[in-house]
Amino acid sequence: MASDPPVERGVPDVTAADPISPSFVTDDLVAAHRRVAELEAELRECEDELLLRDDRIEDLRTQLEQADLLLREGEEARLALQRRVDALEDEFVPPCPVVVKSPG
Repeated sequence: MASDPPVERGVPDVTAADPISPSFVTDDLVAAHRRVAELEAELRECEDELLLRDDRIEDLRTQLEQADLLLREGEEARLALQRRVDALEDEFVPPCPVVVKSPG
């Protein structure tokens, strides 16, 4: 007579359990497929949002580069005007006479 193997406490005896019903498996699979579809839809939405944000970042980067270029051009124009003003002052403004008091 063969004896059954000992079952450890706390571990269920899976050989004695009823087989899983097919409807239970089917319901779980349907629910799992629905959840996967929901997660895939969320993922697509997140990817679309990331693409929009990447485009916005690129637009802002381009605007920043344009603003930087305008600032550099403005600085160059200011320096050119300052040199021109200095040259005109040297050309047209008579030198200031230096008055030195003589002792006495």
